[in-house]
Amino acid sequence: INFEGKKKMLKEDKCVNNKNCLENKHIIPYLSIILRSEYVYISRHLNTKYNFGRTQLYVLRKLSLTNKPLNQEFFSKHCQINKGSIARTCQKLEENDYIKRVVDPNNKRQYIIYLTKKGEEVATEIKILEKKWENKICEEYDGTKEELLNYLRKMTLTSFNMINDNRDNIYE
Repeated sequence: INFEGKKKMLKEDKCVNNKNCLENKHIIPYLSIILRSEYVYISRHLNTKYNFGRTQLYVLRKLSLTNKPLNQEFFSKHCQINKGSIARTCQKLEENDYIKRVVDPNNKRQYIIYLTKKGEEVATEIKILEKKWENKICEEYDGTKEELLNYLRKMTLTSFNMINDNRDNIYE
């Protein structure tokens, strides 16, 4: 296949131009598309001022949602992000004054992560964009938001349980 052929294949493969991707009979592709699209939406709005990567946005978002300091181990264990990626992300966020890392007095090998004032300002912008996104994508949903959230929570817990219960037998 020549260059033009590859370009045409890529263009046809995009969900916007391909009805088949929205006729999937599995849940995961839809969840993936929603999550990736939200990231693109937020990035487009924020990257005119900032240049955040996906993990940086995730750390800022999580810190703002929990409204309390978290340690790097939390992101590694509970958010399924590897330790090296979290360490690099936090270092970059700290260098740019979005977070502050303090050695955990209970475990000297861990850092507790706090949002700085600058980080809180960005987190507020993220929350506003997330709310706009959520309202828009849910405006045609017939059920209540609480029903949807409850079902998504159950799916999330089941997902975590599957990977935590079957660490050695993940392909069974």
